[in-house]
Amino acid sequence: VLAMGRFYRDSEMSAFNACGVGPGQVYRAVALLAGPALLLVAWLSLSIAPWAVHQGRVAEGNARDNVEIDLVRPGRFLESAEAEGVFYIEGINADGDRMEQVFLQTTQGEQRIVLSSEYGQVRVDSETGDRYLVLLDGHRYDGIPGQAAWRVMDYSRHGVRIARGEPESVGARMEGMQTAELWQSADPEAAAELQWRVSMPLMVFVLALMSVPLSKGSPRDGRYGRVLLAVLIFALYANALAVGQGWLEDGALPEWLGLWWVHAVGFGFAGFWLVQQYGRSVRPGAV
Repeated sequence: VLAMGRFYRDSEMSAFNACGVGPGQVYRAVALLAGPALLLVAWLSLSIAPWAVHQGRVAEGNARDNVEIDLVRPGRFLESAEAEGVFYIEGINADGDRMEQVFLQTTQGEQRIVLSSEYGQVRVDSETGDRYLVLLDGHRYDGIPGQAAWRVMDYSRHGVRIARGEPESVGARMEGMQTAELWQSADPEAAAELQWRVSMPLMVFVLALMSVPLSKGSPRDGRYGRVLLAVLIFALYANALAVGQGWLEDGALPEWLGLWWVHAVGFGFAGFWLVQQYGRSVRPGAV
């Protein structure tokens, strides 16, 4: 818009039109920039962005696990209200990601449960946010104090919930899902996220169509007048997509309508604006 607006302000576009250059030739020039931009946005929206969000979730979970381990002091008994008992660790390995010689005691009614293991780790459930103490290669003792009937078991992996957490929101989970998974899902939230991703390259296409009639002005127009209008149109377009995505997630819009109505309105507006400015010169034989 800024570049073509300068052509109109300097009367260069009038010279182009006098030489037979119509909106078709202008759009071919715009496509040289908008085409690669569209492909780049499609790649980022459909592939790179979900992958980056997923990697961020994994890194966040690993960091949270390490923080939980750092908060555990070797050689001290710590209480866990969720597990209804206490646990003890003898030490932490050099990498700081695994506990060594772990002991945990909890109760279930009158029964006392004692767990011991060579190694242990703190893990966070990505869906529920609950924190678990995962014990590896250990023994479990179940029984009632004062009685001889105790059960002894060996295990390779045993998890005990030690704290409840906040579950990750549905929207946050959908952002990290691959596009192919969203396509196969029947969940309304998945449909909303999929249409949002597809909407990004479509918005590039529609805004590129708008750029030609939007940039048309007179020599008296200011340099940035049309640019401010373009920013306003972009803001309205993006907000309409965000509102439509919320309606689609809530079930207020049918999936077949989804976010496509926003693009249809933008496309229709661009076409009407182009015809209003160029009139019959827009017909196929003239471009």
